[in-house]
Amino acid sequence: MPTTSELPESTEARDRVVVIGGGYAGLHAATAVQRMGVEVTLVDSSESHDFVTRLAAVAGGTAPLSDAAAPLEDFQGDVETVRATTVGDGMVELADGRTIHAGAVLVTTGAEVSRPPIEGIEAVRGLRNAQDAADLRGRIASAES
Repeated sequence: MPTTSELPESTEARDRVVVIGGGYAGLHAATAVQRMGVEVTLVDSSESHDFVTRLAAVAGGTAPLSDAAAPLEDFQGDVETVRATTVGDGMVELADGRTIHAGAVLVTTGAEVSRPPIEGIEAVRGLRNAQDAADLRGRIASAES
């Protein structure tokens, strides 16, 4: 992992912020940094942002499937759809072997569904993303027919 002294001296790297995570925190951070006139690269393994607050309505059929998610590129122009594997001092290594250098790196990764040790929990469905909402919507429609 390079140290600060090994980072490129280019203005381009120093004037860039890398944000890891395309959830609410990552998108808000990227937008705020971009408004300050700083170049931002958003890194997320998904191509879309899930609107968590809308998923129940989508799953229940009161909102269209299109309300569940939107492409990250709709929010942020420079998006790398790849997993970050290593974060260091002013750098991020990506799963595809590339390295992005930056003046700052923000890690805004979210949470995963937790399954506490409760009898019958395996029958409970998570509702954390657009696919979960679509799956649950299909299960509800099947149960109603």
